[in-house]
Parts: sequence; C-alpha cells; structure tokens
Amino acid sequence: MSNWSAAVSVPAETVHGSYSTLGANVMNLVYTSQLIFWSFILTQTTVGYIGQESLYG
Repeated sequence: MSNWSAAVSVPAETVHGSYSTLGANVMNLVYTSQLIFWSFILTQTTVGYIGQESLYG
C-alpha cells in the first residue's frame, strides 16, 4: 500500500510542477503583453499630442 501511494505521489508532484511552471509562464506572458500594450498606448498618445502641437501650435 505504501509503495502504491509513493508511486502515485511522484507523478502528481511532476504534474503539479508542470502546472506551476505553465501558470508562471502564462502570468509572464500576460504581464509582458500588458506592458507592451501600455507602452504602445503611451507612445501613440505622446506622438499624437506632439503631432497636434506641431500642426496647430
């Protein structure tokens, strides 16, 4: 019985580890994409503002 539970706990740990890594990668991806998104918005806003200033200033 103890051998059986040991055999089960090893794959369970491995699976859990894989999911943790996957979760971390997903969070990393979400964070990175948000960073890129906000950088893009900020750049567009700045460029648009400067563009308006030069056009109508």
